[in-house]
Amino acid sequence: MKWKSVDVPSLNHDIAMSELCTNPPNDLDELVACYNNTLKAHFDKYAPPKTKTITVRARVPWFNEQLRKAKRERWNAERKWRVSKSDVDFVNFKGKRNLVNRLMCKARTEYYTSFIEENSGDQKKLFNASKRLFGQHHDDGLSPNLNCEAFVSDIGKYFVQKIGNIRRKLDNNKCDALFPIITRIINLSLQTGQFPQLWKEAHVHPLLKKLGLEAIFKNFRPISNLPFVSKLAERAVFEQMHVHMVDHDLYPPGQSSYRKNHSNETALLKVKNDLLMNMNKQHVSLLVFLDMSAAFDTVDHGIMIERLSSKLGFSGTVISWFQSYLCRGSQRVTVHGTVSDRFDVAYGVPQGSCLGPLLFTIYVSKLFDIVQRHLPDVHCYADDSQLYVAFRPKVESEQSDAVTAMERCIEDIRKWMSEDKLLLNDEKTEFLLIGTKQQLAKVNLDHITVGTTDIAPQPVAKNLGHSIPQVI
Repeated sequence: MKWKSVDVPSLNHDIAMSELCTNPPNDLDELVACYNNTLKAHFDKYAPPKTKTITVRARVPWFNEQLRKAKRERWNAERKWRVSKSDVDFVNFKGKRNLVNRLMCKARTEYYTSFIEENSGDQKKLFNASKRLFGQHHDDGLSPNLNCEAFVSDIGKYFVQKIGNIRRKLDNNKCDALFPIITRIINLSLQTGQFPQLWKEAHVHPLLKKLGLEAIFKNFRPISNLPFVSKLAERAVFEQMHVHMVDHDLYPPGQSSYRKNHSNETALLKVKNDLLMNMNKQHVSLLVFLDMSAAFDTVDHGIMIERLSSKLGFSGTVISWFQSYLCRGSQRVTVHGTVSDRFDVAYGVPQGSCLGPLLFTIYVSKLFDIVQRHLPDVHCYADDSQLYVAFRPKVESEQSDAVTAMERCIEDIRKWMSEDKLLLNDEKTEFLLIGTKQQLAKVNLDHITVGTTDIAPQPVAKNLGHSIPQVI
């Protein structure tokens, strides 16, 4: 049932008279459970689920009976060929397939050509025809015997009443009874340093990392759906954390994710601008893309709490709240309405939460401290990191120094990631040499070493969905 069909005033009245509003529990977990049960009972009463049947119809105006018959014959010919596997049936199927393609092109061309030709000589007729196609009418629809004085007065009153009715409907469309309960739940959570256990169970929807990948387990990314009220509490914490980090300049300068005026576009622009500036100086850039395996899901909660304390200065009830938020989580996997058993989650920050991305940014902020000891440039978007260093190809020692600095930097990053329970995927790490054709011809570099793996330079690589070639 649609929300606009619900008797909102009656729903609001019933909620206001329920135990949730008249005698709410004092314990936080009991209060959240009462909130969930009360809303479920009343929503099942006022908005029971409905089944809707959707009929799929042809969407193109040029599809005709001749095409329908030709497509049916093509399908029969294809089925016959797949059963017999004979050359004669295959030739027959190809002929039917080609006929369908020709007929579709012909029907589409004739339809649009005819429409334009019929109206191209008269702009007025063309405009009226287009309005008819979109269900519009050129006349005002008023009767020639209309009493204009009475009409303008009545329609003026109608317009005013219409807006008044909309405002009243909007005012009555709010469940005001829930506002103080939700406010109390969030405030009680923050005051006591507790995150309700019922909010920690996520419903995970597996999502393919890329379209077209085989539907095997390793190609799925877990996306968490969390209770709406829990996200309100997270948002309240996020806003205060964000202000604190901005006021005290705690955001890593090379991180472009999860904050205002920063995005994957700004990350791409920053890296590409630096590469072009290096090319303008007749330098070649050594660009490395680091690949982390399941970075969000391997975050260690103990290390995360320590980082919140040391980096952001959190303590007392604030730290207790984050400990409660991170610990004793669980999840159920949902696919096509089927829900799994509950699984305990001992590590990670949930993807799909409000706080998860910000916490991950804080967790990996140590990366920038390590890179600054070795390289001049690094830029990140979430768990995608790009390291780059420029050198003059005509000076052989500079090339050697650049490779050494990059390899030592990556080695220190691998050590830090191992300590912080993150995994660098050496085999998926890529690097490019970027410069002009003339300068690239002077470079003699066939690999760099990452861990125990030798990585060869690529002619082109993907970065945040954007292809970066050797010559920009």
